[in-house]
Amino acid sequence: MDLFAFPIILNILSAPPCIPVTLLEKTPRLHWFPCTGSSQTSQVYAQAIDSRKTQADQLYKEADFFIQSNMMQAAQVKLEQALQLYQATSDTTGQRETLTSLGYVFYSQGKYREALEYLRQAELISTDFSQQGRLLTTQGLVYLELGEYRQAHTTLLRAMSLPTQDIAQENRKRIGLGETLYYMGAYREALSYLQIAQRTSSDRNDYGRSLNAMGDVYFELGQYEEAKNYYQQALNVRQSNAIAWGSFVPLII
Repeated sequence: MDLFAFPIILNILSAPPCIPVTLLEKTPRLHWFPCTGSSQTSQVYAQAIDSRKTQADQLYKEADFFIQSNMMQAAQVKLEQALQLYQATSDTTGQRETLTSLGYVFYSQGKYREALEYLRQAELISTDFSQQGRLLTTQGLVYLELGEYRQAHTTLLRAMSLPTQDIAQENRKRIGLGETLYYMGAYREALSYLQIAQRTSSDRNDYGRSLNAMGDVYFELGQYEEAKNYYQQALNVRQSNAIAWGSFVPLII
């Protein structure tokens, strides 16, 4: 036995029960704090929790920077580290936001199944209808990318059933449903959703996407002049705003 460790062991055995706290250092070590009273022990424990949360918040900010810079692999590493710390501190809000961002990162890399897994986890710990609706909308759009149109339709209808005052969110649900119904061959029903989104959207990306989708629907209906008109409008929006339709799935944080 290490002779230097022996006094420490005696102190631990003779002291009242203490709470071990793993401090966040470069080389993690298990530290035993003197139990001079439950109040002091609680204070030390709370400080350790705060330290973890502060580090998690910093990792999340760094991940957001990498996402904005389109450095998704680096963002993934930071987010996974942040998630572990948020889970260790039972920070539900931090967990939800990090899980959602991980879903977006995996979506951006074309890893749709992984994206869905993180988005579902985030939905399960969401606390209000607006959060759940946004996450269901994003899940529906991922199913759309996978070509699983019935699942996309079901998920987006669930999202539509949740009340929200967010017009942009409502329009993303409508556009997603419109595109899904288009792929399912329900063209008239698709138009009913897309027309509302086109009339009420203030987001240029969503507005352009609704126009483009309406062009697709009219083309399938054989109304080629209408299709040409909507395609031209969509092209104008895209050129004037340098929009790529692939940016449609929103980052929710």
